Amino acid sequence: MVQSKPRTDPRPKAHAEPAERRGIPAAYLLLALGLVVFVVSMPRFRAQVVRDNTLGARDMLLLVGEVAAERGHRDLVALLAEEASLRHRLRDARPAATVGRMRLHGYLLDDVTLTDGSAALAAWPLDFGRTGRDAWLVVDGQHVYRHPNGGRWTGEARPLRRVDLADGWQAAPVPVAVRFP
Repeated sequence: MVQSKPRTDPRPKAHAEPAERRGIPAAYLLLALGLVVFVVSMPRFRAQVVRDNTLGARDMLLLVGEVAAERGHRDLVALLAEEASLRHRLRDARPAATVGRMRLHGYLLDDVTLTDGSAALAAWPLDFGRTGRDAWLVVDGQHVYRHPNGGRWTGEARPLRRVDLADGWQAAPVPVAVRFP
């Protein structure tokens, strides 16, 4: 019997590479994954910040409105200077460019006049869409109204001045946690 030679493959054998040399290194994959999570999460984080600013403006306006109604005050900066309890609770409040107007957490606060001639306090975003969306109104220190705004009132250049409650304002419930004794 004739013995045949074992067949040899003319192609060279591929040598197995160590696992760390094959494909994309794990550190790069983790970095890419982290970047994707960051890019996807940022808009959600930004939306949460705007929502928090908006609700914070409502709560702050209710607090200031209640104290202003008790004292009969219309100059918010003077009210803040006189009331230690407000200064303590609103440490970040600053006078705005317009006299009597206050700035806090991306919102401006000022007194406004309703179409019936009565006074109210209003808050609107300093930079619509970036620092907040809704406009808020407090009448008699306790009745809260919300307006979706849509960029109508924003910053010092387009302030909220005279208010007609029939113009898109909706009564807003006040959470129990925001009510002050």
